[in-house]
Amino acid sequence: MRSPVIALLFAALVCACKPSGTCEADVQALDAMVQAIPLGNYGFSLRTPPESIALLDDAVPATDVVSPEHPIFYVFPVGIATKDRTFIADTSVAEAARDLEPLVDPADGRRMVLVVQLDTPWRMVQTALEAARARGLQSIDLLFRRSTPIPPAPAPSFALDLEPEQASSRRMEAANGLGKVAERCPQLAELIESIALLPEAEFVAALRSGVAGTLRACECRADPPTLGALVHYLIAPPFHPAVVTVPLPADPGDATLQLPANAPWSEVHLRVVETRERPTRFAAG
Repeated sequence: MRSPVIALLFAALVCACKPSGTCEADVQALDAMVQAIPLGNYGFSLRTPPESIALLDDAVPATDVVSPEHPIFYVFPVGIATKDRTFIADTSVAEAARDLEPLVDPADGRRMVLVVQLDTPWRMVQTALEAARARGLQSIDLLFRRSTPIPPAPAPSFALDLEPEQASSRRMEAANGLGKVAERCPQLAELIESIALLPEAEFVAALRSGVAGTLRACECRADPPTLGALVHYLIAPPFHPAVVTVPLPADPGDATLQLPANAPWSEVHLRVVETRERPTRFAAG
């Protein structure tokens, strides 16, 4: 007959779970990391390095969500590009507005998100802003970055073959690792199975709200640092974003902001941010 002490030791070995205090610390660390990551940026990746994007002071009001519903356009010194192709070289507002027609539909309620490289001359930014207005958009989003860092990912316990640039297919990239860490945590496996086919926004929201609880429920049988690294990969943007929505006027008689045509974005972006309170026409002089 097995003694009570031996039975308890045997049960602990079978459980293969962490002591409650250690596990709770891991759960809280995972939850703290998840909550410190801005919500809604799961599909957000850039064609330009973060350091080439203007910093926005924390005192300036802005949302920290880059919505996946809104198409991102990159404004460089030589032109304006979508993720897939350049569609505007240094050209007129009228031509730029015409090129926007197949890419932006004012009727669907989506806004353009402009990611402007710091050394871009104002005339290129002004072209993009005025082309969006001419296309019929009522507002446009300007993407900046905050100095607040994104929390780093934990170091996984085993190598994860993840491609950082594949934001649009991160669920597929992370599937193998998630399967491994869920093998000993049925609650995590159930969560992943229940959300696997959800649209991206719902998938991420459910993962954020449920992952720490599943780790606690299975007493940290899922490898906490590796799980944390996978969750970070799935939901963390490349930097802490700040999105300022600038209204675009329909009335030509509204206020006009004229700036030097060749002034770099690094010198004029705050002047444009100031127009967030009032629809403004933009001019390059």
